[in-house]
Amino acid sequence: MQLAGLQKFTLVEGLPQPACVVFSAGCNYQCPWCNHTNRLDSVKSKLSEKYFWQFLQQQQGKLKTCVVSGGEPTIQEDLPRFLQKIKKLGYRVRLDTNGSNPDLLASLIKDNLVDLVSLDIKSPKGKYGYLIGFAEESMHYLLEKINQSLMLLKNSRLNYEIKTTIGTFLTPQDVWQIVHWIRPAKKYVLVNFRSQGISQNSFQIFEPYSDEKLVSLKEKIAPFFDTCEIRESMFVPHNF
Repeated sequence: MQLAGLQKFTLVEGLPQPACVVFSAGCNYQCPWCNHTNRLDSVKSKLSEKYFWQFLQQQQGKLKTCVVSGGEPTIQEDLPRFLQKIKKLGYRVRLDTNGSNPDLLASLIKDNLVDLVSLDIKSPKGKYGYLIGFAEESMHYLLEKINQSLMLLKNSRLNYEIKTTIGTFLTPQDVWQIVHWIRPAKKYVLVNFRSQGISQNSFQIFEPYSDEKLVSLKEKIAPFFDTCEIRESMFVPHNF
């Protein structure tokens, strides 16, 4: 498993706390707003598995949950083995994914290797190619995969959430289109955009939503979900 970083302590809603976050290296998207770009620009491992396993063993009984984020974890063939080993150490697992690999996601759910899945929906369907750096001709296939992952989670008994990074690259109307796509759902999380670590100059002109605007948006869309909340984005630490 190619790893890029480790956040040694965090709090995770929906699973036992406290938790850690391990970031996988590499992603099949090229989201210009991603503040992990400089850290996850290749699948070359920047954190050894040996260090990670030593850390988890040392934290047994202290930490309760391990979040596997990225990058995009489901592009790595070793992911099932990796999650199985985490579970054998007694940790609960949250998997963060962009939903582009529904077959693997279904297998992980079937084998009880995840306790919570956080599905990242980037934009309304009409903006997806532009915002993730994909050619429009390939978007129909990808959107089918994402929708398969969405329906898989909604039809399962697994604990899940759907989240979207919110910045001025998405208008409130864009967010409403996402809401109409994904509703109803157990939980929808608005993650406020942060510009730290961004390398693409074209997105430097975009900003986070103000607290007031984000809270107002959340209050308007909340009736479509069992739970709707605002969350700060995670950032890959520079020191492990």
